Amino acid sequence: METSRKKGFAALLLAVLMTVISAMSVLAAAEWLDPIAFTMEATGTEMTGPGEIGIQVRVTNTTGEDMTDPVTLYDPSGNVVTAFGDSGSKILKAEQPYSWSGTYSVSQEELEKGRLTFSVLCHMTDADGTVREFSQQADILLTYAGEHARLGVYRTVTPEVCRQGKQVSVTYELVNAGNVELTGIKVAEKLNGRSQTVDHLSPGGSQKVTFTANMGANDMTCGATITYKVTGESGLKTETVPELVIPLARPGLQMTLEAVESGINIGETATLKLIFVNNGNITYNGVTVRDEKRGEVMTGLEIPAETTVEFTREFVLTEPSTFKFTALLPDNTGETREMTSQPVSVQVFDPDNDLILTLDLSSDTTTVYEFPAVLRFTLNVTNNGDSAVKNVKITHGSVNIREIGLLEAGQTAKIECDVEIKQEGQFRFTASARDNLNNNRTFQSNVIRVSFTAPTVRPTDVPVPTVAPLVTERPVTDADMDPMVVKGRNVTRLLAYVFAGLLAAALVLLMVAGIMRRHTKKRSENAYDHLDLAARRDYGRDPDEADDDEDEGDDSPDRAPTASAEREEVTEEDVKRPVSVRAIPNDPLDDGAPEPEVAPEDADRAAQKMDEAERVIQDDDSTFRVSRRSAADAAPQASHRRAARRRQNVQDDDE
Repeated sequence: METSRKKGFAALLLAVLMTVISAMSVLAAAEWLDPIAFTMEATGTEMTGPGEIGIQVRVTNTTGEDMTDPVTLYDPSGNVVTAFGDSGSKILKAEQPYSWSGTYSVSQEELEKGRLTFSVLCHMTDADGTVREFSQQADILLTYAGEHARLGVYRTVTPEVCRQGKQVSVTYELVNAGNVELTGIKVAEKLNGRSQTVDHLSPGGSQKVTFTANMGANDMTCGATITYKVTGESGLKTETVPELVIPLARPGLQMTLEAVESGINIGETATLKLIFVNNGNITYNGVTVRDEKRGEVMTGLEIPAETTVEFTREFVLTEPSTFKFTALLPDNTGETREMTSQPVSVQVFDPDNDLILTLDLSSDTTTVYEFPAVLRFTLNVTNNGDSAVKNVKITHGSVNIREIGLLEAGQTAKIECDVEIKQEGQFRFTASARDNLNNNRTFQSNVIRVSFTAPTVRPTDVPVPTVAPLVTERPVTDADMDPMVVKGRNVTRLLAYVFAGLLAAALVLLMVAGIMRRHTKKRSENAYDHLDLAARRDYGRDPDEADDDEDEGDDSPDRAPTASAEREEVTEEDVKRPVSVRAIPNDPLDDGAPEPEVAPEDADRAAQKMDEAERVIQDDDSTFRVSRRSAADAAPQASHRRAARRRQNVQDDDE
């Protein structure tokens, strides 16, 4: 309340200050109200026809300061009187008067009007450099002394805009502005195709004639042709009144009341805005606005046709208030109508004791498979305000769900309700309660969307069981299992890791053994001395001779190399000796060693091996195998070959 009083005092002080400033501005402007004095006189104003009159003009500078801008004189037609001063202008010193005399030519129209208006114009600069424009006028009255005829016609249309089915009136006021009598004045009106006659009008006399018609569905047009006679003259004179469209009323007014602030603190000012949107062709003047509780709130409003206007009004509120404005609308159709706005509420809050409710809504499911279906909603209502709240009403649309008698500050109330639904859609609950200023406050929960899913249609010929909906289960953890099972699983896992390691080690050893075996085999193959391949082989020649022949024949490219084996010389006695006592040395390096006996089967096997070697050599004559043995190992190997050949030769001799 103290804050509101301070604000009110500040507003009052500001208003007083603005009033003082405005008064000072008015006083300052008053100093420049009459910077010049302008008077005018004329001679010969009583005239029988157009002609010249004499005029005398007097202009005085009343400001007390010399003028920097000239004073200009204008005639009744708005033209500069060039004979005045210096080409129509004169600069005046302080308190200096200036007089000028001249003539002016009066036209017939000006004579009939009976009035001439002259004017002077000047510019003055004030202390702050602002340039102001000042003008004054002076009239001269003329008297038409000769006979002349003049008919004045003045038209009035009522209403300016006419509603359909209503009566429109056109009135002509006929005025004898001449000095002779007018007779037989006939007015023919286009509005309804009729005419009216005025028998006579004396000089200065007037009379009205009125024409009426009902407005149809379209605009109407009025216009008149007037004929009359002048006393003492022959023939008819004619006056034409131009056409004027009388529009059909097309109302289109809308009124809206808005609150600039929907809620204010106690003692603050609420601003109401009244908006008129006039889309029609009707103009409203002198509009008055009343509130159903506060009486008249606005007066003298004007709402022109085809415009939008706004009016505001402020109210200081100490409690929640509802405003409802009614406008009284007089229009230019001659009617007065009322229009009422929608009610507008402005909440007033006490910042020291506010009400805040929070609603949290959930449901047991958001999908249904048939209608009607029953859903269980759970609503948690929490009082987040600073004070307790009573009689909290829980609703869903227009259905009352439950009422909470008392909800302390910070307390949460849980509400569960089973609701039968017959269609899918959105569901939201509303809580309403009154705060300490009797404001009806509403709070809404979150939205729950419930959708419908049609069940699977079963075929008529082959029944198909309905698949149960998927159920998401929580994964089984170690805490859910028996401790012995968990321990056994861990032991099994450890053994699996051990067996996997052993298997990997065995694979590695197997690979190493394979590599070593292949390497040993390769070395074993390199340990044998192989026979040289040739196109033919002569087992009857000495190997050394065969080698010599080979060396000698190296120069011949067409000769194929010949492989031969070393053999010892056999005498005729040796040939005749029985096979059972013939032998070869055991040790090829010891010629004196006793030779073992060669059994017939051994000789046969040796002969077969030699034949196989012979065939291999014949199959591939171009293949040579070179022994990698050193020269030191060549002699014992040659002795073995010679012994084998001798056994073969003995076998051949025996056969």
